[in-house]
Amino acid sequence: MIATHKDYEGFTDEELDKFESAFGWGSTFLSDPQVLCMDSSDPQNPPRIGRQNYEPLTAQEFFSLRHNWQQLLDGKKTYLRPPKNNRVAKHSYANCTFVTPEPLEKALQCQEPLSDFGRKYAENSIVQQKFKILSEHYAHVRQMRMDGSSFYRAFLFSYLENLGKMQASHAEVTRLMECVARSREKFCRLHWNDAYFSNPEAFFSSVVSEFEQLVNSVANGLNADELYKRSLHEITSSRILCLFRLLTEVHIRTHHADYPEFSQETEALMFCLASVRPFEAGANILQMSALSSALGIPLHLACTDVTTSDDEIVTVKCFDLFPQSESGASTTSGATSSIRSYSLSSTTDKHPEQGRDDNNSTMPAGNLFSSDRMPLVILLSRKGQYGILYRK
Repeated sequence: MIATHKDYEGFTDEELDKFESAFGWGSTFLSDPQVLCMDSSDPQNPPRIGRQNYEPLTAQEFFSLRHNWQQLLDGKKTYLRPPKNNRVAKHSYANCTFVTPEPLEKALQCQEPLSDFGRKYAENSIVQQKFKILSEHYAHVRQMRMDGSSFYRAFLFSYLENLGKMQASHAEVTRLMECVARSREKFCRLHWNDAYFSNPEAFFSSVVSEFEQLVNSVANGLNADELYKRSLHEITSSRILCLFRLLTEVHIRTHHADYPEFSQETEALMFCLASVRPFEAGANILQMSALSSALGIPLHLACTDVTTSDDEIVTVKCFDLFPQSESGASTTSGATSSIRSYSLSSTTDKHPEQGRDDNNSTMPAGNLFSSDRMPLVILLSRKGQYGILYRK
């Protein structure tokens, strides 16, 4: 269903906002003023497509555009209307065009020295000291855009960076896609009525296909600069981040018994509806452990926003999330974890015994750990926003 601005005449902003939040994983806005209307999906009866100051489209051009629209929308119910800050008075709807919004901040920044990043918090001596502690272990940080997807974006990019450095990268891609295939089987067994997919399996397959192409490109030698450029492409990145949210939800809903927060499956579903599915929803340890387990990727998280009393020694609390080893094609529990603290010239920065965690569960082996059993994916958490840390 695609509607133009005329369809919303007479509605208040509050009514439009409610309608927007009720449909799909996120609203799709048409920002290009060249495209005025598309009112038919019949390939034998092309819709009216108006373009300001341009010749009419040829049949070949139209079908090319139509294919791209289908790829973008993937059968989701959506609608088109101007962004809030560009809306016009109702009396002028008949003559208005969609205005291109201001460009978004870059989804991820270039690396910067961690010491420079810490200076931004000069007014807070405790936070300053925490960054000084981290500077003993890490040299650089890469910031993510401050939005609800910053964790998923940091997790994805850090993994891809490390994948490109692995000697056995193709074997890792095979392992990764086997994990995705298991999640796909679980995805197909769940009900997705509230996700507004017209064809859930087709949508899942399409985003998995894009993800597989990306990881294969990295395994085949995609250089770091090109990976960074691709990661700035909003549509492709958003679709893969959507896949990560789906994988997170699938794992939570199919392993709800492993989480003490949920006594029954409906509670897990309601949690996912509010805290996983929306693109503005951030992530906490629960979502992180679910995604770590779904993809079999261990994660190290350094938190600089944990409260420290004035009379306490300043430390940086860190969490290691270890997916349990798979047995065959099934998994019965979520990620296990350990907690450690860093302090200045810390002697407590000891990693768990090789192959074990604090719950005496077997840890996965392979290329996803450094030689000292440190997870390769290392993220920084600061007030709900996430970045990537790079070891010295």
